Amino acid sequence: MRFEIKTKKMEHITAVDSKLLIFCLTYNHSGNIVLAGGQDGSLYKIDVRQNQILAKIPLHDSPITSLRLHQDNVSVYTMSSSQIVRSSLNDVDRAGSNGACHWDVGLKSNVQHVFCLNQAGTHLLLISNEAKQGTIYKIKRSGMEQVLSLNEHKDKLTACDWRVANQCGTCLISSHSGEICVSTLLTS
Repeated sequence: MRFEIKTKKMEHITAVDSKLLIFCLTYNHSGNIVLAGGQDGSLYKIDVRQNQILAKIPLHDSPITSLRLHQDNVSVYTMSSSQIVRSSLNDVDRAGSNGACHWDVGLKSNVQHVFCLNQAGTHLLLISNEAKQGTIYKIKRSGMEQVLSLNEHKDKLTACDWRVANQCGTCLISSHSGEICVSTLLTS
């Protein structure tokens, strides 16, 4: 769907498939491409200006529940109920989903997980609605290494975000009780 702000009118709606559920999506840096995670475990690359699907990339065996585009606008991280996958949009454009890295970080299939990346894309913050604390992982070529657990909440976690300014990183984690925990991390 594209809404023109100047004319205040709907221009068009991008139709993926009327039977497909999309659980998450994000724009690329220019706003021309939308990446969408589907209930079929595929990542969809959609050109919003031409109203067409450029690629359907099967990455997971279960629905993609969360996705993040790296600041390089090439690497995309997707999460399903069982794993996190890093894939390259360049590889997708050339030869399908070849080169995707699948990481099993002990995700439970009946638990909702949410993640975010730091701005450099070198670390990942993972939370779940079952755990009461966030976990930071260092992203490596061979997988992810747990490096830090953040403060424990009184209730289940719901959302997270991570931003860096100057020499400090700020992680925000919210919980069902409405509490928001702010953790300040010094960069090294």
